[in-house]
Formats: sequence, structure tokens, C-alpha cells
Amino acid sequence: MIIQKTNFYKPEYIFLTIGFIFGFLFLYLTPIFKVPDEPMHLLRACEVSCGVLFNNKDGNPAKDIFPNRKALLRQNCACFQEFKYKSHYIDLFDFKHLNYTHNNTGYSFIMYIPSALAIKSVSLFTQNPYILFYSARLANFFTYLFFVFLAIKISPVFKWQILITSLFPMALYEGMSLSADSFNISFTFLFIALMFDLIWGKDKIIPANKLYLFFFLSFISVFLKGSFIFTLLSFCIPKQKLNNRNYIIWLWFLLLLGLTYLYSSNNFIFIHPNVDFYARKQLLTDEPLNFLRAFTNTISSMWKWYVIQSICALDWCIVNLYSYMNYSFLLLFILASLLGDTYCRLRIRIFSFLLCVIFIFTTLLLFYLTYTTSTDFIAGVQGRYFLPLYLLIAICIQKPVNISLSDKQCLYLKTLIILSLCINLIITLKYLAYWFL
Repeated sequence: MIIQKTNFYKPEYIFLTIGFIFGFLFLYLTPIFKVPDEPMHLLRACEVSCGVLFNNKDGNPAKDIFPNRKALLRQNCACFQEFKYKSHYIDLFDFKHLNYTHNNTGYSFIMYIPSALAIKSVSLFTQNPYILFYSARLANFFTYLFFVFLAIKISPVFKWQILITSLFPMALYEGMSLSADSFNISFTFLFIALMFDLIWGKDKIIPANKLYLFFFLSFISVFLKGSFIFTLLSFCIPKQKLNNRNYIIWLWFLLLLGLTYLYSSNNFIFIHPNVDFYARKQLLTDEPLNFLRAFTNTISSMWKWYVIQSICALDWCIVNLYSYMNYSFLLLFILASLLGDTYCRLRIRIFSFLLCVIFIFTTLLLFYLTYTTSTDFIAGVQGRYFLPLYLLIAICIQKPVNISLSDKQCLYLKTLIILSLCINLIITLKYLAYWFL
């Protein structure tokens, strides 16, 4: 059993090894703009690299009302003109109509810091568009590896569930891409892992440095996509760990809630050209049951598709792997709950489930107000948005503490998980090579 004394079975090092190898191969095999919304994310990264960090809420991307910004983008995107002569990409990246792919203009600049810095710094040495594009992908990929590595390392619980979720083909596919989801997903994993440490860590009283880190990460979460909701996990922190000063958490949460409202109300939000946002808000106010009906119709008909998309849907979520791979990853995720000895109270399980419902509800509500042309069904929602919810599901399905495995059984289960992950990712690589080479 000498192998147990090494780092071989530490999940953070397993993630770093498997994630680096397969993520790099994913990056190599996946052509430009073959990740969801990658052209739009490229434009926003170029915009951030030019110093355009914030966009106000005024404007309609369906019309040419961004002349100054378009000129700025053209100047910085000149190195990407070579893409225009690749007929395969011309419909996705047309420099004559930059606003066609610029519906990400309202996304926070924070999510684009790695890719924007890569584009800006590498452009000092070369103007080769492919080198610039892949340097931005690499910057996102290394950020993804770093954040998830830290998440697994600092979390005292559910390490193997974080490992498995972060190595879902969809998660790794987004992680190595130029998409802002690379930063958003990995940061959210790190933020939730910190919350796990505050809730289940060994500290009898949470030290000041961890509280400061919580304040910082929760502040950053305000400017990302949906991460702020996981600040609610702070209400699961035992009162004694806060030295009976839990009112500080309440005050901080209310402050962040106000900041979230100010940011969202003054920031640009993409509205589908065929959707009247104000009319839709009025409909929501006058007939809330209409939204509830659309919500129910969407969940009942799309929940399986959301699960598939969150695990194994590649390309622009139109290429699906074998269904048994989805079951395989879900089975590994469930089996990983046998590796922990964490006691999860019933109220925390219920709270985590309700938090999942809140996240799904608010996500569909946003698309109902801004994107969906129909009032009976909510379109545009994709399964990858729900990847962080798997960490909350890990709380809900955690085994009772009276069920435990021996050291030998744990070793076998860890080996099974590692081998299964590698086999499934090899199969994914095979199909990436088949589709794209």
C-alpha cells in the first residue's frame, strides 16, 4: 500500500495530470470557432484587450450603433483577417458586420482577463492570427486548470465529485476554449469549494484570512454569470465558526445583492431582436402563470437534454457522444459519494436542492425575458450553464456516515474512477478526431 503515501491518489494531482493531457489534446483537435459562441467571446476578448472594460445598458446590437467600438475592434482584430478567407468560418466571423457576433458585449471584463492579456502580449511579437487565437485558448486553459486544482485542494469534502465534474467532456471542452465559460465555470468551482471549506473545514473559528478570501471571491462573483447565487451557501456555515457574528454575513450578502442590482441595471444585456423586453416584463407582471407554464413545459421536455449537454455534448452542442457515456459519468459521480465521510444534515441537503432550483429558475427566467420569442416554451438555455450545480447535487446525494468502505475498497474505487475517466476521454478524443480532422 505504499502507493497511498504518494500523491498518486490525491484528486487534485489526478485532475492536473488527466486534465492537462486530455485538455491539451482537445485544444489541438478542436478547430477555431468550434466551441459554443467562441466567435463572440473572441470579439469581447479583443475589446477588453483594447481597454473597453465596461459597456452601458444603452444600445441595440441589431443596429449599427457602436461606430466607435466597431472601429476599435477592427483595429485590434486586423490580425484575425486571415480567418475571413477561410470559407468554413465566413458565416461565423464577418468583419463587415462585427455587431452580428457581438451579443457578448455586456459580459464582464473579469472573465476575459486571461484571454485578453494573452492576445495583447502575444501581439507584441507576432501578428499571426492562429498563434494569437490559440494563445488566448491556452491562457484560458491554464486558468481553468489552476482554478479547479485549487478548488479540489482547498475543499475538505467532495473532492472526487469536483474532479469528475471538471473532467466531463463538456466541462473540459469549455475549459480549453476561448469562451468566457472557461473562467466562469472554474471560478465558480473554486468559490463553491471555499464555501465547502467554511462549512465543513476543521477550523473551530474561521480565521480572518479565509473570511477575507470569501469577501473577495463573493465580490467577484457579482460580475460573473450566476456565481453570486452560491453566496447563499454562507448561511450554512455553523454559527460557532463565525464566533456568533453571522450578522456580518447577512450584511455582506445584502450589500452584494444591492451591488448586483446596480451592476445588472446599468450594464448592457443582449436582447433578442424579436423580443420586446419591456412588453415581456409587463407580461410577467400581469400573467405570472404564463411564465410558470413555460417553465414547466421547458423543464419537462428538456431536462434530459440539459443533462446530456452538461456532460457530453460537443461542437455547438449539436454533436452528442454515446448515451452510455452520460450514464458512465453519472455513475462515477454517484459512486464518488462513497469515498467521503462527511455528515450532511438534512437541512443542508434541502437547502442545496432549493439552491439548485433557484439557479435553474433564474436562468430560465432570464432567457424568458431576453431571448425567447415564444411565451409557451423557453429557448436558448444550454446544459453547460448548470455544471456548477453538480457540486450542490453532491451534497444532496452524500451517503450516510454509517456506510463506510475499507481502505482497500476505497483504493479499488479510486482506480475504477481514474480508469473510467481516461477511457471515456479517449473515446471523446477519437470522435473529435473523426469529426474535425
